[in-house]
Formats: sequence, C-alpha cells, structure tokens
Amino acid sequence: MNIVWKHVYEIEDFVKTTLSEEADDIPQELVIKHSWYTEMVPLERIKVNQQMIENHDKNPIHIKRRDGFIATIKNNGELLPLIVLGGDLFLVDGYARYRALKYLGIEQVKVFRQLVN
Repeated sequence: MNIVWKHVYEIEDFVKTTLSEEADDIPQELVIKHSWYTEMVPLERIKVNQQMIENHDKNPIHIKRRDGFIATIKNNGELLPLIVLGGDLFLVDGYARYRALKYLGIEQVKVFRQLVN
C-alpha cells in the first residue's frame, strides 16, 4: 500500500508547535536541542508507550481517529509523518496514525526526528 505523506515546509516550526500543543510534558529544551529532519524508518523500530496504546484502544474518540486515518490511507489522502525523539525513535506525536499504519501492516513510515550525534 502506498502512503501519501503530507509535505511540511517548515519542519522545525511544525514540530515545535505540535509538541507544545499535543505533548506539553516534553521539555521545550529537548525539542529545540537539535535540528529536525524527515526520514523513512521501519515502523517496528518505533518505540511507543504501551499504556497509551492500550488506553487509546479502549477510548471511542481515539478509535474513531484511528479509523479515520485508516480511511484516509485507503483513499490516498495525505498523512502527516509521525514525530519521534532520540536515537530510539520514541513516538511523541501520532499515536492514532501509528495505530492505523500498524493495523494496515505498513512497514516503512515517514517520521520527523532530530539530528543527534
């Protein structure tokens, strides 16, 4: 299945804004510490908060969001890349998209990640 990834022109601004709104528990100094870039990675390499996955899978609002992303993917709609932190690719934004991609068996996904040494 071919995913149509939405292009974001100002990645750093997008990530900073998204994480300040969606993941305010992540320290801002961590978000601005390194430059952000786009990369394709195997979905299986992304680390997730398993408790959050379990909570999302029980919550009707999150189930509806996941199913909306599944429909978007199947209809060749654009999907935003996932946002991950660190060398271990810890998912910090995009759990509904992640669950949709996993449900559809997608192996390679686009992420925004930091350039770390």
